[in-house]
Amino acid sequence: MHNKFLVVGGVAAGLVLFVWSAAYHMLIPWEKIALNEFKDAGAIVQAVKANAPANGMYSAPQGVFAAVAFLPDLSDKTALMGTNMAVEVVKDIVVGLLLAAILLWTRPG
Repeated sequence: MHNKFLVVGGVAAGLVLFVWSAAYHMLIPWEKIALNEFKDAGAIVQAVKANAPANGMYSAPQGVFAAVAFLPDLSDKTALMGTNMAVEVVKDIVVGLLLAAILLWTRPG
């Protein structure tokens, strides 16, 4: 009984979390509100690539702060969307399983 609750409850919770997260990102697109595009993205990419040799966080005394995450060949990261979504589903299911386990461990009697 406990194992069935753990598996079914954990997977269901993970899937609900994934669907909720997807709906939230589609209905409230914060990235379109909070992020601005560069006027010349190609020039920015080349300048950052020349001055930031590896992925990571960078800053400059002029108040510039940047998170850099290039693919080695500078290809479009949206091509990895399917893989990223699959990883997200797995992570959400693991979180659901952990929550189900916590509920089992904390139930009275």
